[in-house]
Amino acid sequence: MELSSATIAHALIAQDGCITDVDAAYATLLGRPREAVISHNTLEFTHVDDRPACSTMRDRVWRDGVSRSGTMRHIRLDGSFVWVSVHISTVGIGATRQFVVSSRKLDRACPGSPIQSHWQMARTLARALNGGKRAFGKALIGNPAAEMLLLLYIAEAEARPALAKDLGARCAVEWPLARRWFNVLQGAGFVEPEVDGEIAPTTPMRLTIRGLAIMEDLLTTLSSRTGSAKIPA
Repeated sequence: MELSSATIAHALIAQDGCITDVDAAYATLLGRPREAVISHNTLEFTHVDDRPACSTMRDRVWRDGVSRSGTMRHIRLDGSFVWVSVHISTVGIGATRQFVVSSRKLDRACPGSPIQSHWQMARTLARALNGGKRAFGKALIGNPAAEMLLLLYIAEAEARPALAKDLGARCAVEWPLARRWFNVLQGAGFVEPEVDGEIAPTTPMRLTIRGLAIMEDLLTTLSSRTGSAKIPA
């Protein structure tokens, strides 16, 4: 995914998740009138699969006082959802303390979108790595960390969950080694778990905003060098 040209939307949220105020851009992002957003819990507008990660991130920001960023899906009035990048921090002291949430729409890989060529390129690279491992052996071809980043990008572009164990299996590495690679990538700030705690086989993973931006830059460069050559989906 990549950031769209949409305006950054802002909201003020109480510790319990109740929305206390939003700007016009935030209401537009949710496809709802402003009065239908204020006083509601933010989880009402969050995709059910993203609610645990949303709650965890919010709890961490409140506890540690450190701003955090992530990606999630907002549910619109018509039942559709949009992927957004979110940045959460807090303002105020004591009883006046609240969350400040900034959201910006992300474009997903759909026909005609600018990101489609990046998604196709990522899929092509992932298939090439897989084919190379079959031909030459997994010890000679590919790097698990690079392949994990590719697979996470593809999953996010297709709006699919990505469990740690499934990613490890796709990279043809045993779970203990896969976990070590995830820890390295997390330490470098490129990936993050969507739930609190140590990374386990069933932990859903995703790219961080930083990791997503770097992958976009790399795929943009690769796509531009292919010119008009068609890349099979």
